[in-house]
Amino acid sequence: MGQELMVAVPDDMPRQPISSAWWYPFLTTVLPSAVIPVAAAVLFNLSLDTFRWANEPLHSLVEAVGSFAAILLSLFILIMRHSNQLRPGYIWVSTTLMGMGLLDGFHASISPGNTFIWLHSVATLVGGLTFALVVLPERVSSLPRLQAAPGLMAAASVTLGLGSILFPHWIPSMATEGQFTLTAELLNMVGGIGFLAAWFHFAWQDNAEDQEERVLLANHCLLFGMAAALFHFSAVWDATWWLWHVLRLLAYLVILWFFLSLYNRDVQRIRLAKQIIDHTGEAVIITDADARILDVNNAYAQITGYDRKELIGRNPRINKSGRHDRAFYEEMWAQLRSEGHWAGEIWDRRKNGELFPKWLRINAIRDEAGNPRQYVGVFSDITDKKMAEERLRNLAFYDPLTTLPNRAFFRERLGKLTSVMQRSGRQGALMFIDLDGFKDVNDSLGHAAGDRLLIEVAKRLQGRIRKSDTVARLGGDEFAMLLSDVRQPEQIGSLAEEILEVIRSPVSIDGHDVRVGASIGIAVYPDDAQTVDDLTRHADIAMYQAKDNGKNNYKFFQPEMHTRAVERLNLIHDLHRAVDARAFEIYYQPKIRLADRKLVGMEALIRWPRPDGSMTPPNVFIPIAEETGLILALGDWVLAEACRQTYEWNQQYGTHLRVAVNVSMRQFFGQDFVRNLLAVIREQEFPAHLLELEITEGLLIKDTQKAIAIMNPLRQHGISIAIDDFGTGYSSLSYLKRFPINTLKIDQSFVRELTSDSQDAAIVRAIISLSETLALKVVAEGVETPEQLEFLQQHQCQEAQGYLLGRPMPAAQFVKLLE
Repeated sequence: MGQELMVAVPDDMPRQPISSAWWYPFLTTVLPSAVIPVAAAVLFNLSLDTFRWANEPLHSLVEAVGSFAAILLSLFILIMRHSNQLRPGYIWVSTTLMGMGLLDGFHASISPGNTFIWLHSVATLVGGLTFALVVLPERVSSLPRLQAAPGLMAAASVTLGLGSILFPHWIPSMATEGQFTLTAELLNMVGGIGFLAAWFHFAWQDNAEDQEERVLLANHCLLFGMAAALFHFSAVWDATWWLWHVLRLLAYLVILWFFLSLYNRDVQRIRLAKQIIDHTGEAVIITDADARILDVNNAYAQITGYDRKELIGRNPRINKSGRHDRAFYEEMWAQLRSEGHWAGEIWDRRKNGELFPKWLRINAIRDEAGNPRQYVGVFSDITDKKMAEERLRNLAFYDPLTTLPNRAFFRERLGKLTSVMQRSGRQGALMFIDLDGFKDVNDSLGHAAGDRLLIEVAKRLQGRIRKSDTVARLGGDEFAMLLSDVRQPEQIGSLAEEILEVIRSPVSIDGHDVRVGASIGIAVYPDDAQTVDDLTRHADIAMYQAKDNGKNNYKFFQPEMHTRAVERLNLIHDLHRAVDARAFEIYYQPKIRLADRKLVGMEALIRWPRPDGSMTPPNVFIPIAEETGLILALGDWVLAEACRQTYEWNQQYGTHLRVAVNVSMRQFFGQDFVRNLLAVIREQEFPAHLLELEITEGLLIKDTQKAIAIMNPLRQHGISIAIDDFGTGYSSLSYLKRFPINTLKIDQSFVRELTSDSQDAAIVRAIISLSETLALKVVAEGVETPEQLEFLQQHQCQEAQGYLLGRPMPAAQFVKLLE
């Protein structure tokens, strides 16, 4: 019945379900429950007109079976209504069956007579009138006061039945000379009309969802209605009389079969629902209104570790974790009572004592009066989800290498702590810690060694803080430390000293004792700043001040540092603009061959003239250019411009001047340095042997193999390489032998005291002698007096430069030396 049959119609006509056709009720109800019984009655009257069969035991059996079925069905309907499995209108079906069942029971228990007919007729009347009430709207049938109708009917029927048996003289005459009186026929006729009204209600409803149910109920009503109609045409014990008794019995059996099938369907549905619940991955628990466990599914038992038998009848609090206070549960139950549902995260305890998180949804099942009857809880174990969230949180807020809080978490923590300190009036401090020399470790021993160093530094920093303090890795080799509740500023300085000491301690990595230092900047809350942004900015400024002051030390923020920091930011901004606009100028310092005092070349030195006419010293902007990476663009421009200018002078004046250009470490080890340099030479048509690159000793030891790999192709193309400031750094005879260099430049610090310090004079003589032995050219820097020049010339120094011989000068002035 669940799938409706369709009437065969042409394709261009709309199709409609058979159940909505006008003839369908006649086919399914009128034919079996009216036409056939009437035909049987006519046949009986024609063929068995004189038939009489007085069989009281059989009559009693038929009536008793019907009575028992009616009372049983009435109680069954009440039970199903109580669990909301039937619509409100079924209250009238239960009331009808209760009244008819009891009255028919009294009717079956007595011998034929006036009371006998009376009880039957009243049962028909009561049944028809109450069954007709199914036409009432369901909002009326669902009224709480009407739910007592079956009970009232039972009381009234028992009273009427007993009264009729005990006081038969009160009963009107129901039959005379074997024929029923008008009273008896009217009672049956009115009851029959009620049943026919109910039949019409069920048969002509156009609702495909409950079609089977309506057909059976319509047949039930029509059978009772036809039995009441045939009462008029019958006499006691004749064939028609037996016929309508059979019809009434059939009516009881039809509705009994219907409800048994309905019950079986519900049982199957419940069994299926239970199987679904038992096999679902979510745990399900059902309790009564007093929170006693009625049932749980398999998932509940698996998740909690309890057997189902252990849980039935107990309170769910046996799984209580202890992590939630009394107020939590009171709020949960308050919402359950007021809104009928609650959902949220809650922690429970398994049978083995293990705590676990779950997402729980509880719904209250209410009765018709709105009172909770049961509670259904559904939850899922979210342990894996919480672990995944924790992993994501660690990725978002913790550094994966050191497991320290990262910048985002540290900033959040800093914001909370400053708020707490503001309310409490306490003092705190922020330290920015930047490792000194970490890049050299990373470049020389590899990134893996650098990572191990960072991990060790993180452990050492964690070992120096209290539980209330926080240490974080901000990125790269930068760390931060947040100190709360600092009572004396001296504590901060002492801790900074300890941190410098533990960081300076060597770290053993792959057989190497690695040493690094640190520069620490400190800002105190609230003395130095009252906001998170100001505090971090001032700590950063102090850290850079510590670096500028020789590194491996700490500095407290001072207001004047902010001014210097602003100036530095402005300088970086101006430097970016100057690089884009190429607002630089190259100065050239002459190089003189001492043997004949002849100009043989020059060193190209970059200068930065400012719009106001001032000149920013190279020692101010070159370090910033290195730090920001602008040195790459700046270095490329200097190389190209120096080659272009030198080529132009050599062409114009027929000279063979060599130009020396300083190359920074970042530029030298930059990507495609050799290829870019050779491209500049080709573009300028500049002879490679007239270009000399000046590099520092520190560059050579940074990455020896890579430095050699870069220098070899340069030498193969004829480019000279000079070691600038020789003797001030990591001077070693081994690298003079290993590296393909051409020139040593004696640092001006040795030349300055050449005539007054015997040690400087000895060093200069040694460098000159060493150069001669290794067939290297030697150039002295910083020659400022004739005595210095005389000394260098006497000891066969080949070339010199300095203020005595010529200051650095712009191209327009230098060209006069060539004219």
